[in-house]
Amino acid sequence: MTTIDTRNHSSDILSGIGFDGVSVTTTVSGNVKDTRLNRLDAISKEVEAELVSRDIGRHSVQVLEAVNTVLFDLRGFKRTSIPLDPKYFYLHSVLNCRCGTAFLFSVIYIEVCQRLGVPIVGSRVGEDFLIWPRTEYPEELFNTTSGQSLFGIVNGRCVDDPRSMASDLTAKSHYKTWIFQ
Repeated sequence: MTTIDTRNHSSDILSGIGFDGVSVTTTVSGNVKDTRLNRLDAISKEVEAELVSRDIGRHSVQVLEAVNTVLFDLRGFKRTSIPLDPKYFYLHSVLNCRCGTAFLFSVIYIEVCQRLGVPIVGSRVGEDFLIWPRTEYPEELFNTTSGQSLFGIVNGRCVDDPRSMASDLTAKSHYKTWIFQ
């Protein structure tokens, strides 16, 4: 039996019937909770544990780096090489097979970050889906499809490791970050 999650909140994008007919809900203490939401909660807890293990705060860049570590290094997620396969367009399939499209990775990032109190927004740009923290400095952009190498622009200069330039950052700094394959 397939159940539809009809709650009205920010995770409505996650609602719906799984394409493979697999039940996507569980009952916990009489409450119905979507297993996809349970998995996103679990990923959020892993990211929080990663932040605690590194003894770092919850600045948006640090949270996104921790999400990268959990998704790509610890859980083995990767971008699909077959972007038109329908299974890569369903959240529960991406969470199961750990392979998906840029858009679904962005949904995962946005949901995990929201659970950690870091508001993230996103938009399609070309064939990618970029996300950025909702801050007064919208110059920070993240490509969510690989979680591999990091480079950035700090005060107009390209640097290999923007974290090493933290002492150069001021309240008026312009800091751009992209994550590439």
